[in-house]
Amino acid sequence: MQVSDKTQKLLEEIGLKYIETIVERRGTLALRVSCNGKRAVLKLQSEDGSKEASYKARLLVGEAEILSKIPHLTNQLYMDHGNNNGRQWLLVREINGEEVNQAAKRIRESTASIKERTPYLLKL
Repeated sequence: MQVSDKTQKLLEEIGLKYIETIVERRGTLALRVSCNGKRAVLKLQSEDGSKEASYKARLLVGEAEILSKIPHLTNQLYMDHGNNNGRQWLLVREINGEEVNQAAKRIRESTASIKERTPYLLKL
């Protein structure tokens, strides 16, 4: 999946190279990008101009403020954020590891397995 010309221009203006689209839904676009040779994740407000996109833009600003103010508590995730022609964006370090949906599935499955093996715990 390629990005729009407008998004590609934004990437060039902030010095990022597009790698792939992670997700685009509900007013937010998340891209895997390269920043000075290091992989990062760029979260940005969707281009659609919907109320959902405006709401997500406010959330991105709040998230950026939190991450930038408490780097010691967020494992130094924050890299940069800004506004480009009315589109909010947030750049964070990519963390190698299991994706959230995979981790949630694994935890649900292990919890179900524990319940099956120890039904008496549910009665306590």
